[in-house]
Amino acid sequence: MIKAAGICILIFTLLYISSETVRKKNDALLLCEEFYRFLSHMRLQISCYLRPADELYLGFESKALDDIGFIGALKDGCSIGEAYKKAARKISLPTEVDRVLLSLFSSLGGSYLEEEIKLIDSHREELSVLLEREREESPKRAKMIRTLSVAISLGIIIFVI
Repeated sequence: MIKAAGICILIFTLLYISSETVRKKNDALLLCEEFYRFLSHMRLQISCYLRPADELYLGFESKALDDIGFIGALKDGCSIGEAYKKAARKISLPTEVDRVLLSLFSSLGGSYLEEEIKLIDSHREELSVLLEREREESPKRAKMIRTLSVAISLGIIIFVI
């Protein structure tokens, strides 16, 4: 009886861990998409309204970016690079996406209009490619995580029995 209860607890724990892992991966994908939207908004603000770097967030709304403190840090007067660094401590984005965003946000605001637009466009294009890859891999990754957790559960059950 105790062995059966232990096996059930183990199975539910492994399934919970796998579902939380999949949820975190999906949250990271959502954040990538929101940062892409933010880059598009920044480009529009610079090219159409000639806004300076510290005002690029004006008119942009994103619950996901607000939840991680990115938008709040911008409203508090942080530069985009500082706001991203603060928010990046709370999240786990894919390494390549983090590199692209950090590169852009760190170098933004120090050039002429044309160079700023080119900088945003090149990083936005690179982020688009990475985002598309993440969208394709996400279902496969979720399926693999779930399959592995079930296989591990079954292996432990067989080992215990």
